[in-house]
Amino acid sequence: QPPSEFSDVPAIYANFNKTASIFKDTTDFFVNFKIMEDSDALIAMNFLGELLLPTYFLNQDIGLWLVDHMLQLSFVHGVNKDSACALAGFSAMLFGLGDLDGSKNVGRMALRLQDELDTQESLPRVCFIVYSGMLSRTEPLKEVSEKFLHAYKVGMQTGDIQMAMLNAYMYMADNFISGQLNLAAFKKHLKVFGEQ
Repeated sequence: QPPSEFSDVPAIYANFNKTASIFKDTTDFFVNFKIMEDSDALIAMNFLGELLLPTYFLNQDIGLWLVDHMLQLSFVHGVNKDSACALAGFSAMLFGLGDLDGSKNVGRMALRLQDELDTQESLPRVCFIVYSGMLSRTEPLKEVSEKFLHAYKVGMQTGDIQMAMLNAYMYMADNFISGQLNLAAFKKHLKVFGEQ
C-alpha cells in the first residue's frame, strides 16, 4: 500500500526498494502480462504518466512514490503504454539512487515493453527517459543519438511536441559533444528544429 501521506519518506523508499527487488535478474517481467482494460486504472495511469517527468525534477520522494504506484497498477490491472513510461521512470530513479545495474536492466525492460506494445504515442517519452539516463552511459553515443532523432520524428508525427523537442535537444547535444556535429552544422540543425 502507498503511504497515506507523502511525508512518510521511509515508507516510500521501502515500497520502492520492494518493487526494485522484483526486477532483479530479469529482463522480461512484463512480457506475458495482460493488457490493461479497467477504465479507472487506465485513467489513473494516464494522469500519473503526465506527472512523471515534472515530479521527477521537482521532488524525488514523490517521484519515487508515483512511479512505484504506476507499476503497482500495472502488476494488478495489466500493462498499457504508460506502463512502459513507468518502467522508464523507475529506471531513471534507480540511476539517480546509484543502482546502475538495476537502472540498465529496467531501462531495457521499458524499451522491450514499448516494442511489444507497439504504441508510437509513448515512444518519445520512453526513449527520452531511458536514453538520457543509464543507457546514455552504456550504449554507443551514435546509436543513442539516433534513438533520440527517431523519437523526435515520432513525437512530431503523434503531436507530442514537448517530448519531440526534448529528444531533439538530446540528439543535438549528443552529436555536438561526441564531435559528430561541428558548430556550423549544430547551428544549421538548431535552425531546422526551431522552425518545426
